[in-house]
Amino acid sequence: MGLSTLEGKGDMAGNKLVGVYGIIILVALWLIVSPFILGYAGIPAALWNSFAVGVIVIAIAAVRAFVPEAPSWVSWVSVVLGLWLIIAPFILSFGGLNLQHWNTTLTGIVLASVSAWSALTPTAEAK
Repeated sequence: MGLSTLEGKGDMAGNKLVGVYGIIILVALWLIVSPFILGYAGIPAALWNSFAVGVIVIAIAAVRAFVPEAPSWVSWVSVVLGLWLIIAPFILSFGGLNLQHWNTTLTGIVLASVSAWSALTPTAEAK
């Protein structure tokens, strides 16, 4: 295999990671808009929790996507935020088995899972 073939494989790994960050950004955007779309923007705890976590996660994903030297622990912050989303309905008392509870919990599961995958996937520069 020539050098250009190896470089292509490195780019492919990098593209997969950028795709993961794209998924994370989409999840974060959903967090920001979901209170309005699903009709629970009138619940301040649910609204501000979704908005704050969404903005922070977008910033983290952008750093990981566009700064190759960023350490993997940055992605672990998103994992922790995903876990926070799972327990937030109970702690912030907007729980009950209602729409905002399930949306926040399921979004947290997706965010924690995809962010863990991102954190555990070595970048092309780390190889």
